[in-house]
Amino acid sequence: MVKIEIPDRDLVAGLEKGLAVIEAFDAAHTKLTVVDVAKMTGLTRAAARRYLLTLVKNGYADTTANSSAFCRVSLDWDTLTCRPPL
Repeated sequence: MVKIEIPDRDLVAGLEKGLAVIEAFDAAHTKLTVVDVAKMTGLTRAAARRYLLTLVKNGYADTTANSSAFCRVSLDWDTLTCRPPL
């Protein structure tokens, strides 16, 4: 992958934050709370919660019934199930 200089004005800060939330999940962190994500990304707890719920709504994450923990989902075409990321 080639690194190029891209001015900040050409970037979408919200997308960068959302990607940081997705990247917080890894083999060692397969299930995270809002507080975990906030600490790992530097977001406020409120922002981390909104990003996580947005990921759930759009099929990129799953949550427990009371939204106390979240996990990334597999994006295979047949089923969406919680799994550790690659």
